[in-house]
Amino acid sequence: MMSTRPASLPLQIWADAFRNLGRRDWILLRQVCRAFSDIAAKLLFSSIRIFLFDNQGGFDLLPDEEFPALPYHDEERVVLQAERLSTRSWEVLDYLTRNPKFAKLIHTLTIYAFFTTDGIFERCKLLQLFIEVL
Repeated sequence: MMSTRPASLPLQIWADAFRNLGRRDWILLRQVCRAFSDIAAKLLFSSIRIFLFDNQGGFDLLPDEEFPALPYHDEERVVLQAERLSTRSWEVLDYLTRNPKFAKLIHTLTIYAFFTTDGIFERCKLLQLFIEVL
């Protein structure tokens, strides 16, 4: 069972200390106690990147850090990675529309999108997110 109180230091001091840790550590902190989980959630989710692609191109829009070991000439692997990112992004968008508390943690939302079609569904889903949550 998760404890609800960390040691007697003020939460702001814990938050300042945790900023120096990395993403993997923040994920682990979410399992320590409720107070640490709340601090780590703010660090983990303050900035979110969404990737929306129809697998017909536009992969050059993807940031290099998403493909550190994938040469762009290996198109099959690039497409698979883009599909994974796009699928995960839709899951995150869906979660944001259903969980306003989580959405309030986000300070920066960056969207990378490329469609060879009109992308009506994608536009409607994003509009729903902005109207309902943000």
